[in-house]
Amino acid sequence: MLIVGPWGDPLSLQVLEVACFGFFVWMLAGEISGVGLRYSKFATSSEGAAITVPSRLGMFLMYLPSFFAASSFLFLKQSSTSAFQEILPPCPSACDSRLLLVAGAICLHFLKRLLEVLFVHKYSGTMELSQSVLISSAYATAAVVIIYAQHISAVREVQPDLDLTNWGLGVFVIGIVGNFYHHYLLASLRSDKTKSMNSKSKYVVPQGGLFTYVVCPHYLFESVTFFGIAMMAQTFVALLTAVGMSSSLCARSYKTKDWYLKKVEGFPPNRKPFFPFLF
Repeated sequence: MLIVGPWGDPLSLQVLEVACFGFFVWMLAGEISGVGLRYSKFATSSEGAAITVPSRLGMFLMYLPSFFAASSFLFLKQSSTSAFQEILPPCPSACDSRLLLVAGAICLHFLKRLLEVLFVHKYSGTMELSQSVLISSAYATAAVVIIYAQHISAVREVQPDLDLTNWGLGVFVIGIVGNFYHHYLLASLRSDKTKSMNSKSKYVVPQGGLFTYVVCPHYLFESVTFFGIAMMAQTFVALLTAVGMSSSLCARSYKTKDWYLKKVEGFPPNRKPFFPFLF
C-alpha cells in the first residue's frame, strides 16, 4: 500500500529517514525511562540553570516552524516561480494533487495547534526554551521530510496499488476534530478551576468525551491525525512518523496516568492511559 519503501528512496531521503527513526527511538526510550520531554505537567524547576520562556510562548514556538515550512511550500508551489521549479521540478497533475493534499493537511494541523495555543489553552508558569526548540525541530523536520518524500513520489509518477487518500482524509478529519474537542474540554476545566476559590488542587479530574475512558484522549486523536496524514501520503517516512509519534504519546499517556494518580485525589484508577478498554 506504500507508494515507495525506503529501499527505493534516494540516498538523501534514506539518511533523513534513519535520522527520524533514531530520534523517535530516543524519544520513546526517554518517555519509558521517565526522563522524557520536560513540558506541561512534567516541566522541571530549573532555578536559573536553564533559559525559560512563558509557557504560551514556548508552546507557540513548538509549532510555528512546522506551520511555516508547510505553508511556505504551498505558497511557493502555487506561485510556480522558475527559481522554485529549479529546486523542486513540477509534478504530473495526478500526483501533484496528493502532494498538495498532504502538505495542506500538515499546514492545517499545525495552524490549528497555533490557534489553540493563542485562544484555547490556559497556561501558567514557564518552560525550558531548550525543550521548545527540541520539539519544534522534531516537528519541523518531520513535516519537511514528509513533504520532500511526497514530492519525490509525485515526480516519479508513482501511484499505490490501493489508494487510501479518501480514507486518510476522513481519518485526518476525525483526528483533528477529536483533538481540538478534548483540548477544549481541558481548557474549560482549567477555566472552571480558576473561577473556584475553594479549589484545593491545581488539577482536577478531566471529564467529558473520551476522558470517561482514557487519560489522554487528546494524545489518541493526535495520533489519529498523523495516521490520517500517513494514509493520504502512503510513503514510508509518513508511516514512520505516525508510528513514532503514537508510540511516544502512548508512553507519555502511561506516565500521565501515574502523575494523576499521585497528584489528583479521586482520579479513577480504572481509566486506560491511551486507548479505550485496551491500553
